[in-house]
Amino acid sequence: MATRLSWRRALPRTLAGTFLVLQLVVIALVLAVAGLVSVRQAVAQFADSSGSRVLGAAENLAANPLVRAGFSVPDPAGQLAPVAESVRIQSGASLVLLADPGRQVVAGTDPSLVGTELTLPDSRVWSGRSWDGDVTLDGPQLLAAAAPIYAEDGSVIGLALVAEEYPGTWSLLVAGVPELLGLIALAAAAGVAGSLLLARRIKRQTHGLEPAEIAGLADQREAVLYGIREGVLGVDPDGTVTVANDGARELLDLPADVVGRRVDDLELPADLHDVVTGARAGNDLVVVHGDRVLVVNRRAARGARSRTTGGEQESSRWGSVLTLRDRSELIAVQRQLGATRNATDSLRAQTHEFDNQLHVISGLLQLGEYDEAREYVAGLARRRAEADEQIAALVEDPAVAALLGAKSSLAAERLIRLDLLPASRCPRLPHELSTDVATVLGNLVDNAFDAVADVAEAVVQVEITADDHVVRVVVADSGPGLAQGAADRIFDRGFSTKSAAVVGGRGVGLSLVRRVCQDRGGSVGVAAGAPPTPGASFTAVVPRRRPAAGAPAGSPPSAAAPAGPWGEVAHGSE
Repeated sequence: MATRLSWRRALPRTLAGTFLVLQLVVIALVLAVAGLVSVRQAVAQFADSSGSRVLGAAENLAANPLVRAGFSVPDPAGQLAPVAESVRIQSGASLVLLADPGRQVVAGTDPSLVGTELTLPDSRVWSGRSWDGDVTLDGPQLLAAAAPIYAEDGSVIGLALVAEEYPGTWSLLVAGVPELLGLIALAAAAGVAGSLLLARRIKRQTHGLEPAEIAGLADQREAVLYGIREGVLGVDPDGTVTVANDGARELLDLPADVVGRRVDDLELPADLHDVVTGARAGNDLVVVHGDRVLVVNRRAARGARSRTTGGEQESSRWGSVLTLRDRSELIAVQRQLGATRNATDSLRAQTHEFDNQLHVISGLLQLGEYDEAREYVAGLARRRAEADEQIAALVEDPAVAALLGAKSSLAAERLIRLDLLPASRCPRLPHELSTDVATVLGNLVDNAFDAVADVAEAVVQVEITADDHVVRVVVADSGPGLAQGAADRIFDRGFSTKSAAVVGGRGVGLSLVRRVCQDRGGSVGVAAGAPPTPGASFTAVVPRRRPAAGAPAGSPPSAAAPAGPWGEVAHGSE
């Protein structure tokens, strides 16, 4: 374990050092292979050049008259040994042998082989044929050549063999050391230069980070992407998904193999597809996917600035990154807060109105005007009963009727005339639908109150109609109307035409109205009032039943909306 750690400490930690070590290892391997090939080539060249030389020496020895004469004497070793030694010295051979037809060595430069049997790979040399090749005679492998010795009558009387020992591998390597050292120096210099240039280029592309730092950043990226609850989706300029964390897969119902697939193949809803591809731009864009309300932000991803040929610096585009947040629970909370705020405002208005009425009654009693006090109380009760009866006759749903009553008190406090048109008809609604209609009505009425805050004759008219399919809420005001271009953005979250003096002017109410309508498959629109009263008329269509799973949300119903009190109301969708 300690040896392994010491080796790790010895390894270079910089990118240039790593490349240098790797290239030196490759160079060493290449040189080792080159040395092996060089040795094999040297051996082959030795066999080619020395084979012809020893064969010629063997034929010359066989044709020597002294050798022929030596085979006819009783003791040929004494006469033939000097001749064999002379041939060995002249030819540079390692071994020279002379054998009789019985394959017995009769003379040679190695006395220990005299009297032994000479065995050659090719037996045809004993019948008068020359031969050359490799042979082993109780020692290293030799390159040998043999030639027959003929008598005057043409018969074979003996065999002359000349052999030379192969040079050793080390001697061949040592012989090529100067050339090998030159190759090593040249390869090492090329490796060092290549390593430095390659490391410099790669470090420029990796912003000067070392491999360990790059690996750490990759680990941190994975930890961040998959550790956050929000969805993160990366798309390259070609529309291919490059990054998708678990949050994005869950919120968008994406498959596990989404990375590498094109956005067009994911079958996303049209509005979400427009946001992903950049066809729809903006901050905190609200889209609906299934039963989820998502807030999406899209940002272009750019790399480090690089210098162009003209000297200017520009950033290379890597695509875009989208962040997705689930705001379904927040929308539900906003609805509840809207209903609570409406109830609070209504109670505050009623409290203020009751305080004024109690002050009048108290003053009449203190003045002793008991009959006047009795008539005043009776008048208040009669007006309240008439107002409640009027609302109850047209609106049977308790929650919506109560909201209208509270808004009537608030309107009276703010010197606004709130009219419920006689055409209104609203039966008792299911609890969930009643809550949504109350949310839509309350926010539209509050928006109308703010619109007529600075108008001399402030009038707000409300019309509620219901059939078997939808509930329509029309709220019109006598305010200054809509500014040019505001109709297309008035329902966007954060957009508001309210002045700074208006409390709550944060662009939330109308956005919430649109979200409630779209969640049920309905719509909301706005139209300018007819002259001479400019104003604005809002029409909200709230279906009685929510759309089935998979049906597009926010599509306007087929039935046309009724005309508003100040003009035709055009439905709008997101």
